[in-house]
Amino acid sequence: GRTGDGEGATQVFYAPSGAATLYLGIADAPRYQGDPGAFEDNRGNFTVSVNISYGIVYQTCGNSSVRCLSGYFANHAGTVCSSTTCTHSDCCTVLPTCGNSSVRCLSGFFANDAGTVCSSKTCTRSDCCTVSPTCGSSGVRCLSEFITNDPRTMCSSTTCAYSDCCTAPGEEHVQHLKVLVGADRNIYGAGLSFGPA
Repeated sequence: GRTGDGEGATQVFYAPSGAATLYLGIADAPRYQGDPGAFEDNRGNFTVSVNISYGIVYQTCGNSSVRCLSGYFANHAGTVCSSTTCTHSDCCTVLPTCGNSSVRCLSGFFANDAGTVCSSKTCTRSDCCTVSPTCGSSGVRCLSEFITNDPRTMCSSTTCAYSDCCTAPGEEHVQHLKVLVGADRNIYGAGLSFGPA
């Protein structure tokens, strides 16, 4: 066939090794949408000439012995190799990294390093995003003069830092605590006490 409708360059198709049947047809569907169908209004016939050559037989990746190295994914099994013997570059493509993907991490997750290699040919959130640890599971212990933040507080990186989980009591923070504490005037864990309002 040609690259255009009755015009353009002649295309050459290489049958994969072991192929025994050639099917010819047209692509059609009702209004060119959905599943194949609506063939009853197609009139005419095909004129086909086949030239069988027993010269070079190109191999496909599916019947080659090529195994992709770590950091690569296997191309489709029907990929026709560039010569009679398949090579790694014919059958394997380097895996993408998070840095060149379109993955965006949701709230509560932080982005993995841009150089993180994805597990398949398309990066996913599980490849590129890691759930943020919380102060409650961090093991960070605040000094007595610091306020221990809520255990559900999400840390800013893969490891919780002291500044993520502990807050120095400043006047602004103390005023905020007064609102939270309400009638209970004592915060024993932080060693602070409020007098009458």
